[in-house]
Amino acid sequence: MKYSEQYIQKAIEGEWKPNGFEKGPCTCFQNPPCTNCESEDEHIYDYLADVSIEEILLDPRSWQAVGSVEGWNKLACNHCLKEVSQNGHYYECEEDGLMVEESYADYGWLLRKHRMIDALAEASKEPDFDMHKTIEEFIKTLLI
Repeated sequence: MKYSEQYIQKAIEGEWKPNGFEKGPCTCFQNPPCTNCESEDEHIYDYLADVSIEEILLDPRSWQAVGSVEGWNKLACNHCLKEVSQNGHYYECEEDGLMVEESYADYGWLLRKHRMIDALAEASKEPDFDMHKTIEEFIKTLLI
């Protein structure tokens, strides 16, 4: 299974719904409707067949959902992505005890999303840039 597929599974597990998705009646076209379509997840995967991974990764709600599954929904240090605790106008990094300014702390899922964008921007400078390969490599670092 590709890492992008794992990302999508975790987003759905975190209760993410793609833009424009509405669970409608059973799409199996059986008469009477089947009982297997009780799971909304089946319909989401059908819907996602026409949605690019890029579109999914640009949706902040997918990052929030994966963050809830992976534990990235707390404030984190922009340098090491470890959780921080507030101490006045500063945050103390729980990894190394360093104090970081407010501007260097944000939600872990948001910091990871920005790192993905930075990784794509950096990789796009290469003459043999392959966006899908870069996305897979980046997601692999997130989900290991």
